Amino acid sequence: MDLVNLIGNLISPQTLKKGFSEDIVSEVCLNLYSEHGVMVRTNFCFLPTWLQDIILLIDYDTELNMNGILGFLENSTGLMLDETIETLKRIDAIDDYITMKNIKEILTANGIEIKVLRENVNSGSQYEILNSLKVHDLHFEEILNEETNLYLYQDRDIFKLLFEYMDLYRSEIFKRDR
Repeated sequence: MDLVNLIGNLISPQTLKKGFSEDIVSEVCLNLYSEHGVMVRTNFCFLPTWLQDIILLIDYDTELNMNGILGFLENSTGLMLDETIETLKRIDAIDDYITMKNIKEILTANGIEIKVLRENVNSGSQYEILNSLKVHDLHFEEILNEETNLYLYQDRDIFKLLFEYMDLYRSEIFKRDR
């Protein structure tokens, strides 16, 4: 599949060409969890950086809102922790960048691997309601304390930073990564 068609699964050419940053992100949000969005995810590494950034930020926001930082780390989003941290840096979300780096350092210092968290969650039975503390037999107080520094619990709009990043570099982004 060529890149133009792959991107077209998430964003119409018209929106991409003439839409505001908010329109582009909104359209990605609408299509990301569709059948076409699944196809895009399987080819994630081939996507331009700007589109990866949008997807990572949507996933980050969704998981944090639904399941908090532990849910983010346990689910497939956690497997993209390094990429998410780099996205936060690129869009100049410095407070969240630092917080997520700190969380990663806490994980590393305690010998906690994301893929093991994911495996533990996947080992549960279907429809089983899981408690992170019981599933992993770990204490996450340090991570939960650090979580309070994320935009979700502060007065910061992370998507505003994404829009500003896209607007600032729009011509460069769409030329460079196509």
